[in-house]
Amino acid sequence: EALRAYAPLPYEGEGLVVFRTARRLPRSPTWDRGWSALASAPIEVETIPGAHATILQEPHVRVLAEKLATYLRA
Repeated sequence: EALRAYAPLPYEGEGLVVFRTARRLPRSPTWDRGWSALASAPIEVETIPGAHATILQEPHVRVLAEKLATYLRA
């Protein structure tokens, strides 16, 4: 019930990065998983190898960590 009632609010900040897997999720057909409709500034999309269920497993999590560290340093 909470999932059906959820309505995301626009994101007014900058520096929004979407980390997505190479495989497309059936419920999220857009390249940015729908975030561009909510963001007021351009967003960046980083593609991580693997699938939704494996993104936090080696070796994919290593790629995610490296890309995330790059953004956190900036």
